[in-house]
Amino acid sequence: MGTAASAQAHARLVAPQPRTNDADLKDGNGGAPCGGKARNPARVATYTMGQTVQVRWEETINHAGCFIIKVSAANDSNFVMVANPPHSTTGALPRPYTANVTLPAGMTCSACTMQLIQVMNNTVPCPTTNIPAGDSYYSCADIVILAPDAGMGGTAGGGSGGSAGGGMTATAGGMASATAGGGMTAGPAGGGEAPGDTGTAGGAEVAAVLEGGQFAEGGCSATGALGAFGLLALAVVARRRRA
Repeated sequence: MGTAASAQAHARLVAPQPRTNDADLKDGNGGAPCGGKARNPARVATYTMGQTVQVRWEETINHAGCFIIKVSAANDSNFVMVANPPHSTTGALPRPYTANVTLPAGMTCSACTMQLIQVMNNTVPCPTTNIPAGDSYYSCADIVILAPDAGMGGTAGGGSGGSAGGGMTATAGGMASATAGGGMTAGPAGGGEAPGDTGTAGGAEVAAVLEGGQFAEGGCSATGALGAFGLLALAVVARRRRA
């Protein structure tokens, strides 16, 4: 009976694919952390830093206890625990298990390892800290963890700049139109009126707008960006009166 049982996997990874499908990688037979099995370049899963990964495994021989899922950034060392699922008695053997595991923040690597440990001990509570020797089975998978795409920063910066420029242009145009009034427009460089000018704002009205209207001190200052437009309007009115 012992020989037949040892030929079966107590528990092994299904996804990501393990390095090998060996049945008896436990303490005393290969040992921690991966039963002495080398990396397998034909079985490598690729993930993104911080990604939530669905890990699947199966139990073929029932043992009370729990499972531990760990990740190493390199060389099958310095493993970090990312999940500690309990043992289940639901369903027939082989019993499938699934756990959603979030990869460690800040961890990227080209030769990472995901490790599954089956703890065959019903006196060790979960989360497991101290595991008695001889009570663990191992299954390891080779994975790659990539950094997330960082290209979004440039796109956001460009969009923001464009919006600010557009808003300033529209505002300046609107204020100039309100100050000049009606159909009055500034001529080419050097002054002058546009042909067919039919402005409706008279001299007194323009002065009122500049001196006590919505662009006076206390609101938008007439000595600011609008001063040039106001002076241009007054000059045009004065020239028309002289004519």
